[in-house]
Amino acid sequence: MALTSTGDSAMKLTARKIILICLILWGTVMLCLSPRFLAIHRESKSVDRTFDQYTSSLVGQRFEVAYQLCGTQFRSAMPYDRFIHVYESLQEEYGPLKSVKRVAYEVRGSGKPLYWRAVVDADFAYEKKTIRFELVFHKEADRWVLFGTEQL
Repeated sequence: MALTSTGDSAMKLTARKIILICLILWGTVMLCLSPRFLAIHRESKSVDRTFDQYTSSLVGQRFEVAYQLCGTQFRSAMPYDRFIHVYESLQEEYGPLKSVKRVAYEVRGSGKPLYWRAVVDADFAYEKKTIRFELVFHKEADRWVLFGTEQL
């Protein structure tokens, strides 16, 4: 019986050591990753604000405000009059844009220096039809801007 008692004590001590090592490893990983998680959370909120401003401008037909939320490359590729034409054509075909609902999104940063990118899938609810678009945002001069959009 004395052997069993010593064996149990050794097993309990080994189990405690394993648990302690796991907790230390987990804590170390969390400390290393938490700045990244905090940055992603902060950037996600910024993307949300830009997305909300952009889509509410489209719903309110304030195209000049929406266009100002587009990046330099986007505006170089699509002049303002063409931008308006795209959204007016959609409204002619499907009726007024009633609302926009975010369906899914992903925000990530990579590289050095850090390059931020966000992809948002959203349902544009027109009077006659709902159309899903994928909007891509990126940071330009420390602010989120629309980089491109595609109908899915």
